[in-house]
Amino acid sequence: MKIANFPKDAPFTEDQKSWISGFISGFNTRIEEQNVAIGDDKDKKNQDHIDIFYGTQTGTSENLAEDIFTNLSKNNISASNTCLSELSLDKLKKIKKAIFVISTYGEGEMPDNAQLFWSDLSSTTAPSMENVEYAVLALGDTSYEEFCAAGKLLDLRMEQLGGKRILERIDCDVDYEEKSSIWISELGKILGSKDENVKNDISKEKWNRKNPFSATITKNILLSGKDSNKEIRHYEIDIDGSNIDYEVGDSINVFPFNDDKLVDAILSKLNVGKQEVCEKSTRSYFNILKYDFEISVPTKNFLKKIEPFLNNEEISELLKTESKDKLNSYLYGMDILDILDLNKNINIEISNFLNFLTPLQHRAYSIASSQKVHNNKIEITVSTVRWTFKDRIHNGVCSNFLSKSDTSLQKVNIFLSKNNSFRLPENDNVPIIMVGPGTGLAPFKAFLEDREARKAQGKNWLFFGDQTEKHDFIYKDILIGMKERGLITNLSLAFSRDQKEKIYVQNKLDENGADIFNWLEDGAYFYICGDAQKMAKDVEKSLELLIKKNGNFSDDEAKNYLTELKRQKRFHNISAKMVEVMRLISLRVVRPF
Repeated sequence: MKIANFPKDAPFTEDQKSWISGFISGFNTRIEEQNVAIGDDKDKKNQDHIDIFYGTQTGTSENLAEDIFTNLSKNNISASNTCLSELSLDKLKKIKKAIFVISTYGEGEMPDNAQLFWSDLSSTTAPSMENVEYAVLALGDTSYEEFCAAGKLLDLRMEQLGGKRILERIDCDVDYEEKSSIWISELGKILGSKDENVKNDISKEKWNRKNPFSATITKNILLSGKDSNKEIRHYEIDIDGSNIDYEVGDSINVFPFNDDKLVDAILSKLNVGKQEVCEKSTRSYFNILKYDFEISVPTKNFLKKIEPFLNNEEISELLKTESKDKLNSYLYGMDILDILDLNKNINIEISNFLNFLTPLQHRAYSIASSQKVHNNKIEITVSTVRWTFKDRIHNGVCSNFLSKSDTSLQKVNIFLSKNNSFRLPENDNVPIIMVGPGTGLAPFKAFLEDREARKAQGKNWLFFGDQTEKHDFIYKDILIGMKERGLITNLSLAFSRDQKEKIYVQNKLDENGADIFNWLEDGAYFYICGDAQKMAKDVEKSLELLIKKNGNFSDDEAKNYLTELKRQKRFHNISAKMVEVMRLISLRVVRPF
């Protein structure tokens, strides 16, 4: 401590001298501390700030973006981490270094929280990005034709606008951990990291894709009636001991097994015995096919590899023409066994055949319960997928696996996917409108449970529908009870086959257009969950039309109104998560990251 020296004739008492000395000492200490801090931050200030942006459907891209942020921060590199829904072009063009982490879902589509940004970036009026240095980490699935399309498009567009790459784009498959880790490490070194072994965390959660939790299915209840055309089931999964914390809007990922009969039939077709053991793994080929590989839906990559063994002119011609629509039409309803049957005398070694297949992946389901009500339990609502093709019954992989579960005995490997882009309003007084026909009701059952537990005062309007009220009104008693208690303010039902003219939820939206618009004007949030290929698009179109009509808007004004709802995060669509039915029935696959 520095002590102040006073002249002998200084007009101060001893107490005053002591106080002044202490003040000067403290002042000098603060200056020294500031100088030290400035010295420590010198290198940091000489570096450009790194802006990390993510576009995600189920949270994986967000987790990887957080990994990049953490690694840079640990190495004293200034960085921030933001969702693409928060990024404007005016902001982007002023940024020096931008890192994009983005997933692809559907037929090469942008994730929901990146669509508005992409719409702006891909427009002809987008500004120059010549002052921006950037890098792209793309996530996708090679079993789909449009592998990592979102990341590829973003990378190309930034280049077209004059952006300069910091590092070449990386395209990561479902087993992304090792590959992305190397890329993140390289990126860190380029940006100034002193850590030679920068690694990304696989997950912030204890339980993840590489380390799932072994849970128990405690309830398997048939919800649909005996004369329904569907088999919809309610499952309850015990997560006691897992310490899994979930929020409404999250998804649970389930690891399925392939159907025994299908595995047997494929092995028989390849002249492989059920108990025959693979020399490389010491496991039976039966177990390898049952637990390790996708054998339900033939991908284009699989067809390309198997084509020389088929001797099938039609398949060969379809692959040559590269017509996606024609190929999808031809493959409609087929599985791997159907492809092998195209050549009655096919001759292929099992080892070669396995190399043509893709790993068996988990399936994501929207959680249908609130943890505030069900502490150690997760509920899901699943439609069991079955169809007939060439006189043989085909089964959905995970839905069939779950339907056969013997409660209290069936173990199932699971992990959680957070979805911060699909949440209830923070303000419990805000009204919400939910459109969820069929199993799309699942997340909204959770929403309503959560709002009731929170004693939220905001109004709740639920649109639900299916084929018939008698056989397809799932959770009827629960929903009616919620309506009677006042939790559900409005319950609008649409059962398409209960009258001569079919009625869908879109029709109910049209009927209630004026009231819906008033709710939106009062700040309501709008949610959709269901068939992404048709229903969700029709609902969004109906919403736009009722906005136009009841707001007395032009077409452009109505579009802008809806766009603004999205920018305000008051419009949410998770229809892309309704994955298995669409994958198995239409082959227009939607399994998002």
